[in-house]
Amino acid sequence: MDSRGNFNSTIILEKGTNGKYIRGVQGLRNGYNSALKAASVYKVAGQVVGGLGLVVTAIQWDQGQISGTEAAFDAAFGFIGFMGPIVAGVSATYFIGKVGYEYLSGNTVFEKPR
Repeated sequence: MDSRGNFNSTIILEKGTNGKYIRGVQGLRNGYNSALKAASVYKVAGQVVGGLGLVVTAIQWDQGQISGTEAAFDAAFGFIGFMGPIVAGVSATYFIGKVGYEYLSGNTVFEKPR
């Protein structure tokens, strides 16, 4: 967005046909590159946390803390989270909803093993 509130394409951040950058966009170009680097770091961190979540689900199921049905749903939504940023929202909604419901109601979504 420029100083007048107009949205511009990111094309202005690229080199022109003469091999030079457009004057006055140095800060914008650096901010754009920094945002791309930060996004890649968060993506890797999200994948690590998602992988750990799948491991924890497997351990909980193996130790009888959760049922096979709950483990299957948790694993499925965990894998869905790896499919991209849009469907990661579906995964996050499932887990946030599950935690919220169980915390606020005191009930469990899935029946716990005995």
